Amino acid sequence: MNCPYCQTNIKESADKIICPDCHTPHHKECWEENKGCTTYGCKNNPNTNKNRNDVGNRTVENIQQMLINEEDKVKSIECPNCKKQIEESSVFCKFCGFSLANKSGEKENFEKEFQKRYKDTVKTKRKSFIITFTSVSMLAILLFVSVYFGLTKLNSYFNSEEYKIKTVLKDWENSWEGKDIVKYRELMDKDYIYYDKDGKSIRIDDKIKHMQYTFDTYKKINLKISNIKINIDSTSPNYANVSFKQLYTSDKKEETGTKTLRLYKGEENRNKWKIFREYFE
Repeated sequence: MNCPYCQTNIKESADKIICPDCHTPHHKECWEENKGCTTYGCKNNPNTNKNRNDVGNRTVENIQQMLINEEDKVKSIECPNCKKQIEESSVFCKFCGFSLANKSGEKENFEKEFQKRYKDTVKTKRKSFIITFTSVSMLAILLFVSVYFGLTKLNSYFNSEEYKIKTVLKDWENSWEGKDIVKYRELMDKDYIYYDKDGKSIRIDDKIKHMQYTFDTYKKINLKISNIKINIDSTSPNYANVSFKQLYTSDKKEETGTKTLRLYKGEENRNKWKIFREYFE
């Protein structure tokens, strides 16, 4: 059973109106859009009485022209589905039955959807910025803390007695290899005494003469120290014992053994560590 207005099937579940005069079924929307029955000549057809009142003593040609003029006054649109021209106020296409009920709300729905997506995009970008800013800030803080504690630790180490004593050992090693008697003498305390393997002692003046002879005699001297052990006196922090393995080589001699240096620092030495005892085993 088809609706004579939209020419589509009237489903059992659809809202419909049956004309009380000619008993022609219509979709409810079609009946309301047409403002009554679509059957020609039916008294419920809105055009029936209108045509009767307007005919008067007009000729058939005048009536046809009048109907054409009336149709021209009706604004038409293109059906989105079948592309045929239909009345602008149509709820359904009278040719294919396509529903036009939501056509007026499409723009509004599009704008709402656009605004929603825009807000979601702004929210996402804002969250990304916050996360990025927070991450960069935390990394900057961690870097600052790491650098601060690293510099603090380095500063503490460079000012430690252990580092100062290792510096004395390095200068002592360089004075041998550079055959620098002045630098060698600066590392010695005025009370310096050397003890050899036999337990014989040599005071500073004789030791300096012996070292000068060694530097003058040998063209090349290499001195390598390893396994350094530093022990600062717990009862008197101005004293320290340093032991290490020593490998001495020159163009005429090679000697290996364990050496122990006894160091002292005081006001007379401007609080710099000086060697005042040297033992070789």
